[in-house]
Amino acid sequence: MYHYVMLFSFFMGVSTSAVEPSDIHQFVKLCRDDAHVSCVRKGIGWLYNSKLKNSQKRIVYTYLSRAYLFLGKKDSAIATMKELVRLYPCMLSLSGNHQMSKFFIKVRREVLKKEGEPPVLSHIVPSPRNLLKNRKIFVKISDKFKIQKVTLFYRKSEMDAYRTTTFKKLKKTRYVAVIPKEILNHSKLIEYYIRASNCFERVALEGNPKEPIKLVLEGTTDSLRAVGGTVLLGLSAVLLIGSGLSFYVLVNELERAKSNPTAKQNEASQQRIFTYNVLAWTGLALSVTAGVVSVLLLLPPKKKTTSKKQISVAPPSDNMPHQLSKNKFFYKANFSF
Repeated sequence: MYHYVMLFSFFMGVSTSAVEPSDIHQFVKLCRDDAHVSCVRKGIGWLYNSKLKNSQKRIVYTYLSRAYLFLGKKDSAIATMKELVRLYPCMLSLSGNHQMSKFFIKVRREVLKKEGEPPVLSHIVPSPRNLLKNRKIFVKISDKFKIQKVTLFYRKSEMDAYRTTTFKKLKKTRYVAVIPKEILNHSKLIEYYIRASNCFERVALEGNPKEPIKLVLEGTTDSLRAVGGTVLLGLSAVLLIGSGLSFYVLVNELERAKSNPTAKQNEASQQRIFTYNVLAWTGLALSVTAGVVSVLLLLPPKKKTTSKKQISVAPPSDNMPHQLSKNKFFYKANFSF
């Protein structure tokens, strides 16, 4: 099609100035009045104009393709309509003339089969500790076409059906999904995979239904309790030693005060006795507190009885949702044929 652009632009001397809305309105009227040759000539000339806006290109491509069909140049009509599909890959239909809408859908289907690349996913598997803490799964997705949908599929075991939640866009290429709290509570394992699709219906997967990403959660909480308990037990021992030294120094200071009963020495001795007394008893209290907490952490937790109420799970389905929803991205043109 572009050789037509060069040819007409050479003979017509097309400028690179911006096209005004009034010019587009006249172009639409010209094409609707079945002046097909003039419609093609003006449309091709404008396509060579680098300052033509995308919204204006949409109108030009549509009416140019229509004019080619009326002139019997089906190949040129298809090539022009393909440019419209590439320009607006998320547009599902054309409003207006029924025949042109059918033609657009047919060409779009042909373009989707042959063109477009899948999104590129970048995902770092979270640690069991972080997943239990914030319940979030992050993924980065880069795609030159518009991302249509990003879905997280997850389950608690191989015997369960996958549940789904939709990723939310944070900024630019970063997305996040949150796993419900009731899924992670008391779970030994979590399996998941990520599915992203763009407007060209190209799909990218991180993991897959048969080989999902697996995270072992059993023992993660217990290990954290063990680490915390061990640290507190060590702290309790240090405080106990410090408290014992303070008591030892306190006893010596009391004996020294008895042997030196002068007023000046007794005043200084009383200050030291008070300080060592506070340090000794405070250290002892903190040591006992840390020791009790450490014992509670190191003891195995009591198993909670599970509720008889079960969460209803949708039956597994082999039909993966891979087609574009007809209710989304429906583009209504502001003109009709």
